[in-house]
Amino acid sequence: MKGRITEELYRYALSIAKDEHPVLQDLRKRTQTLPGSHMQISPDQGQFMAMLAKILGAHKYLEIGVFTGYSALAVTLAMNADSAMTFALDNDQVTMEVAKEYWAKACVVNKITPIIGEALTSLIKLIENGHSNTFDMVFIDARKSDYIAYFERSYQLIKPGGIILIDNIFMQGLVLEHQQKESARAVDEFNHFLKSQDLDYCVTTIADGLTIVRKPHQGGI
Repeated sequence: MKGRITEELYRYALSIAKDEHPVLQDLRKRTQTLPGSHMQISPDQGQFMAMLAKILGAHKYLEIGVFTGYSALAVTLAMNADSAMTFALDNDQVTMEVAKEYWAKACVVNKITPIIGEALTSLIKLIENGHSNTFDMVFIDARKSDYIAYFERSYQLIKPGGIILIDNIFMQGLVLEHQQKESARAVDEFNHFLKSQDLDYCVTTIADGLTIVRKPHQGGI
């Protein structure tokens, strides 16, 4: 390692970063008051994802695991085009209502399609309804035991040249334990599954570990 990110250095990084959108800031503060607030991505991860969307020139985004909608909002704002479309999959109606409240405040609620239900079922329906090879970007951050299944279907849904982001690949270090908890074991299995495939991807140490997979114009699984 070339350096360690201390709490002080992380705060410095945030201080020199681009200012957080005011609605994103309000949503992050609101989420901190709710159960499961640790599941929300960090502001720097949100800005990184937004920048990827801009670099891609993304118009169509899929999110698997929405929680209170921070990442979906960050990416949708980054797409910033009349044609932008976000499909937001989650099984929690309560947190989805929080998300929709803040999407409305940011004036992007008309660009986001919330889909409540089991993500695997929703992904299959998207494929059946003709969305294969149409998404520019997918973010996976839901039930860890289904990561491989989410990924396989997401790979069908992204267009050539599109990317899939997979969150929490370190599980706060639990993937290194000899007696792993079920969720950590599932993520570890996913990580090794990805390693065994002929794919174009990279592992980053952003937040709790973020893997980026790019679908080539030819080949792949």
